[in-house]
Amino acid sequence: MQNPISLEIDFRLNRLSIRLDRLGNHFEQLASEVRSGEQLGLSLKTLQECKLFIEWTGIDLEVDRAYELLQMQRQLVQWQRNWSVLWQSVDERSQVDRQLQLWVQQIQEISGVFA
Repeated sequence: MQNPISLEIDFRLNRLSIRLDRLGNHFEQLASEVRSGEQLGLSLKTLQECKLFIEWTGIDLEVDRAYELLQMQRQLVQWQRNWSVLWQSVDERSQVDRQLQLWVQQIQEISGVFA
């Protein structure tokens, strides 16, 4: 992951709709990494960036939408705590993949409001 400060500046300079799209793309990337089950370290990096993107996006959303993102971030934190154990189970990775796909749809809906 690049320097968090430069990552934040680069991310936050974009319009809200672009930030939401980037978050959705990161969820898709994480889902792909989870499905492959090959690169634990890379998936942890992507998960961490998703958490940061949520933080940097949520502050510019209305309260209800920000709350939706906060719930996503809370789940990411819970997964992160047990990521290496979760990673070993195909069934658990499948559940994570399904949840991430739902989040991609939610992010697309939110993003559509700002397009």
